[in-house]
Amino acid sequence: MKPCKHPCCPDKGPCKKVKARKKPKPIRKESRKQARRNRQYSAQKRKEFQDDNVCAVALLENKSDEVIKLFAGCQYHATQKHHDAGRIGSHLFDTGIKVCGPCHRVIEEHPKLSKSLGLSSSRLVNH
Repeated sequence: MKPCKHPCCPDKGPCKKVKARKKPKPIRKESRKQARRNRQYSAQKRKEFQDDNVCAVALLENKSDEVIKLFAGCQYHATQKHHDAGRIGSHLFDTGIKVCGPCHRVIEEHPKLSKSLGLSSSRLVNH
């Protein structure tokens, strides 16, 4: 080991001048590109919800008894947007359906029923 050349260190032994470590940068929750896309989506969604806000489930015709029971908590006023094929990639800007909160929860919890009613679709199939 060579002796340290710092004036505050002894001639022998390890260097006593401790280098300050930089704090690691925190990992971003979303990339800059995705943040920009989310801002564009929010603006688009605000414009869409300025107009008619009737829940799409309330507009369904020929509902069976099972469907009526599941969607009994419908508030008729749409506050959310359901993306029938998810929000991944190019599906973010696809036109979704306007639904109220309770109906959106039922749609997400019962995927087979929502696909049979035409409220959801698979993102794995080419459209």
